[in-house]
Amino acid sequence: MQVISSLRDWFLARSRSAQIGVGCASLILVCACCGLGLAAANGLTGGSATPTATAGSVLSVQATNTPQATSVPKAPTETPKPKQWTTVQTFSGNGISKTAPFRVTDDQWKITWACDANAYGSSYNLIAELTVPGATFGQGVVNVICTSGNPSTLSGETMEYTQGTFYLDITSEASWTFQIQVLR
Repeated sequence: MQVISSLRDWFLARSRSAQIGVGCASLILVCACCGLGLAAANGLTGGSATPTATAGSVLSVQATNTPQATSVPKAPTETPKPKQWTTVQTFSGNGISKTAPFRVTDDQWKITWACDANAYGSSYNLIAELTVPGATFGQGVVNVICTSGNPSTLSGETMEYTQGTFYLDITSEASWTFQIQVLR
């Protein structure tokens, strides 16, 4: 405490211009020390320093520990192939028939169908039920009158959302084709 008091007395004994000179020199010395300290810390941690000044203050320096960006080449990634509808079972026939049982393990799949009214010579019915083996009745999936000259009655598809083992119970007067398709 006595050292501070004697330094204060020495400082006050100087002229006003000497006091300003000593104050400026002290400020420069303090800023240089802080700058060197921040530069040393920056070199060790990879951070950056941002000087800021506020009203009524001389100068303050804030150190931030921000990682520096580096250029690291990325490994090429393979673009995933879009899934496509793939036929896993095809049934073709003529007239009334039950298909062989088939198993579907996907949660989403579809049944495509086609008929050929031109080959038959006139319009005819095509009805199909998706049936679980052992069940008395199935779920109607197709009920159309195949008509030549009307493309919307000659082919189509229906989406299904249930896994399981099924067969198609088909009622028709002429030829038909059904396909079971899944996304692969």
